[in-house]
Amino acid sequence: ISKKHKIMLDFCAKLTEFPDKIEDSDRKKLRQEKFSDGEILEISEVTAFFNMSNRIALATDMRPNDEYHKMNR
Repeated sequence: ISKKHKIMLDFCAKLTEFPDKIEDSDRKKLRQEKFSDGEILEISEVTAFFNMSNRIALATDMRPNDEYHKMNR
């Protein structure tokens, strides 16, 4: 993967694992790779939504339906 995408994924991993540790320096790294503030917002939204939906699924033991699995075999 490109350096730009690695930095983005590092940000996503940190936001997932240590959200309270995100600092301006993390956003600065993204800006140095030419991510706009709007793109940083979108990266954060996608990461947060992914984390939220997976936590809900795990908490409720939610499983994809059988039709989904049959279509993707």
